[in-house]
Amino acid sequence: MTICDLSLGKYAGGNFLISSHSIKVEAATDTVVVWKPKACHGTSLMDRDPGNPMIVQAGLTIVTPPGVSRLWAGVLQKKETLEEARRKVLKLESHEIE
Repeated sequence: MTICDLSLGKYAGGNFLISSHSIKVEAATDTVVVWKPKACHGTSLMDRDPGNPMIVQAGLTIVTPPGVSRLWAGVLQKKETLEEARRKVLKLESHEIE
């Protein structure tokens, strides 16, 4: 979520960058960006007054581990059942938490 102070203009920073593809997504309200996590990415600094309560920036990341896509491919190729794949995903998740 980004609440923009329109007086800042388009050169005020807070942009999302995918530098490996030379892409800049200018900061805007209600914006979603999807990219491959392995692509070099980041955000530019915002030119803002810390005392200005009108600017708030928050983000949410949803990541699907590569193992999940391999398990799903196995289900589609009938190499394993959906229930077997679910058990493997739960096992993967428990190892990541440790």
